[in-house]
Amino acid sequence: PVVVEGTAAVVADPDQVTGPNILFAITDLKKVLVEIEAYAREQNLDGFADCFARASKAAKAEDIDDIPWAGEVYAWTGFNKLQLGWLAAIQHAWVFGGMGSWNDVGASGDARYEELSERLYRTLNACTTGLANSTSPVFLSYM
Repeated sequence: PVVVEGTAAVVADPDQVTGPNILFAITDLKKVLVEIEAYAREQNLDGFADCFARASKAAKAEDIDDIPWAGEVYAWTGFNKLQLGWLAAIQHAWVFGGMGSWNDVGASGDARYEELSERLYRTLNACTTGLANSTSPVFLSYM
């Protein structure tokens, strides 16, 4: 079994659920968020660091009770509180694209920035797909 936020969950048979598994992807996200938040603070990029801190809390389903769109998400997706937290974490951590985004901080060429950015981007994409997969009846029967 895999333990997620203190709740035992058995990972579904890989032959039945394809694509990223949210249980593994969210674990990776939590790790990279701690590292990239620390990096952002070291670089005095506190606005981004705060985004990563909010994402870390949401990934643990903390401080999500006041999400204004929660009711709609619950109604249309059937998400539980943990899944809602994962969605909020993805939203808070998505700092790519647009004017003033993480891509624009000017740290290009900094190996640590490049490595953390790549890990965050890949992990967020895995989490997004994994979260969608987590609504599968096959997966839900194991949560």
